[in-house]
Amino acid sequence: DDQRSREEIHMNMGSIALAHKKSIGSKSFVKTTLVASGNTGEGKNDWIQDDLSINRESDFFMQSGNITLSSFINTRIGKRIVNRTGFNASKLFYNIDLNTTFDHDPSTYLNYAKSRNSSSLIQVFTQTKVILSKTLSLNVGAYSQYIKLNKNYTIEPRAGLTWDFNKKHTLSLGYGNHSQMEELRFYFIKDTLSGEEMINKNLKFARAHHFVLGYDYAVNDYLRIKIEPYYQYLYNYPGVPNSAYSMINFEQDWEFMDKLVNNSKGENIGLDVTVEKFLHENYYFLVTASIFDSKYTGGDGVKRNTRYDKGYVVNGLVGKEFHMGENRNNILSVNVRGNLFGGNRTTPIDWDASYQEQQTVDDNTRLFEDKNPYRLYFDLTVRYRINKEKYTHIWSLEILNALPVFSKRSFYSYNNDTQDFKKYTESNIVVPFVSYKIEF
Repeated sequence: DDQRSREEIHMNMGSIALAHKKSIGSKSFVKTTLVASGNTGEGKNDWIQDDLSINRESDFFMQSGNITLSSFINTRIGKRIVNRTGFNASKLFYNIDLNTTFDHDPSTYLNYAKSRNSSSLIQVFTQTKVILSKTLSLNVGAYSQYIKLNKNYTIEPRAGLTWDFNKKHTLSLGYGNHSQMEELRFYFIKDTLSGEEMINKNLKFARAHHFVLGYDYAVNDYLRIKIEPYYQYLYNYPGVPNSAYSMINFEQDWEFMDKLVNNSKGENIGLDVTVEKFLHENYYFLVTASIFDSKYTGGDGVKRNTRYDKGYVVNGLVGKEFHMGENRNNILSVNVRGNLFGGNRTTPIDWDASYQEQQTVDDNTRLFEDKNPYRLYFDLTVRYRINKEKYTHIWSLEILNALPVFSKRSFYSYNNDTQDFKKYTESNIVVPFVSYKIEF
């Protein structure tokens, strides 16, 4: 069946920004940024029928952009207090047109989301650092956001306490309440039976309580070790009513068209470890490792593993600089990054139903009980920096997934010739990027 399908996707993005910083006396400064960005995603999928005719299976067009004005004022109040207060005001533009068919039947072709308009997102925040003593400092603040599209808003408290109980040792404790909106296209899904528009317009922000305890050990001026146990409680996440489906487990799916309500919750608990050597003697490295457990409860009230309950993630980054040129002002840098992580959770295949349907059918009574094998990625970046008196040239070559043999993935597909399922294995593609930047 995979050979019956032909898919074509085009993605484009761009951004431009202007920043300004101004001192106000000796105790305050204001920083303001204006950013314009946009992206376009366009795709289509064709399907070859048994009579070899080619029909449009689905197509989508998603264009979005925003203009954001951000500004904050940073003020020192006496010797022990610093406050930062600011806002982000965004104008959101969107043009959405999503269409699909059901069961490869061209007569079922329909539009399930279409809108071209704009909205606004306003975010405001304030945070204050108070030095309580030579070894103790407190950060407190609040954050709020409001989206005009459905008039939804949040108020989110944040707090952190840091204790430098030794010259090389620091303990910290933090709490934050956080929120996020969904992708714009989900708000514009319509009921394909009744024709009701924007069935998800009134979705509230997904929310989370974050708690983290940190221990930081400065081995020397260039090396540190940090250990952070954490707990996150997720709530108000969208899900499909009276089902196990939750956006906590969402993977990119352009044909998603269900009604959503804020009925899901989840828990993440884990331990992060960081070992970092700062740039010294022309090289640096960073190693992070995390072990964690991730659970969620959908609208059916059953607690399960999340799709992203990988169990562990290990990241490594190492870089070396070489000074070159007549005055050794130019810099050639080479960086290698590796990522090792457990596989995503998967749902076992219902083989009886799959043979009947002649395509893989998940056993939804056993959601996310299985697990994919581990994945391993390597990225390589080579950068050459030419420093002049009044400007700088930067040339870069970045190769993502430089060794694809280590990032293979497997899946089953029905073979019409043998009338049986075959396991296929493929590697992710190598993605090169070449860029040039000038700073002046």
